[in-house]
Amino acid sequence: VNVLSWNPKKSHLMLSGSDDHTFKVWDLRRFKSNTPVGHFTYHRGPITSIQWHPTEDAMLAVASEDDTLSVWDLALEADDDTKTGGTGGNAEDIR
Repeated sequence: VNVLSWNPKKSHLMLSGSDDHTFKVWDLRRFKSNTPVGHFTYHRGPITSIQWHPTEDAMLAVASEDDTLSVWDLALEADDDTKTGGTGGNAEDIR
């Protein structure tokens, strides 16, 4: 794990980003299960920064050594025309 971020609106939610190019969403109310509520593989390099949006509790940004920043809205359901990297949520690249 390289980086962590606590959700400022929902204190039981935490993000982690790792060298394996993935990030995870954790619900600390279920932390004993050692299973994240979301596990996303999208970037092509280690995760270097991860941050929840300060006022939107389902939005976050993830930066990687692959020189990209992706913005995620976990409140949206994935559809066939949208790039997704895991269990729900939508990503938008900012290059």
